[in-house]
Amino acid sequence: MPALQWEITFVKTDSCPELRIFRPNEPLYWYGNPAEKLTNGSGSRNDPYIISTPSELAYLAKLIVDGGGNNTVGKYYELANDITINNTTAENWAESARKWYSSVKVDGNNYCFNGFLNGKGHTISGLYSDDSTSGAYAGLFVGISSGATVARLNISNSVMSAQFVGSIAGREFNTADKVIKIANVY
Repeated sequence: MPALQWEITFVKTDSCPELRIFRPNEPLYWYGNPAEKLTNGSGSRNDPYIISTPSELAYLAKLIVDGGGNNTVGKYYELANDITINNTTAENWAESARKWYSSVKVDGNNYCFNGFLNGKGHTISGLYSDDSTSGAYAGLFVGISSGATVARLNISNSVMSAQFVGSIAGREFNTADKVIKIANVY
């Protein structure tokens, strides 16, 4: 039996945790908090970290925004399924959307994704960022660096607004004579 994933099952409140109630086949949206860590996989090529929830994806994005991008060097990640950050079915969904991560500090590999992300053909949807700060970067990751690979991933129904924006990353870093591989991303 798999371990209980507290960040999915319970909502953190000021007083005590509240149990979430899910309907069958209901998409799981992001509730604004990243997972505390990735629990499935070791990050190796043969045992990649498995990302199956919006909170787990947020953990990886926040790790990079907080300057922990060097922890992704040589690490492998895979999506287990489609991930929906915000519910995009409403006409004006962006007005109530939870904002994804953006940053003005992308000045080295530690603020960039440096690993291998295999989307396995899955879709990330509902990303939303609206950062009018001068010099802000926004994307799935705020930055991506040489040696990184992102493959077999679809990003859809997303709205990103910042001075520097990309669907995968707002900034590439340290790529003068090196390669970032982005394949089958649409």
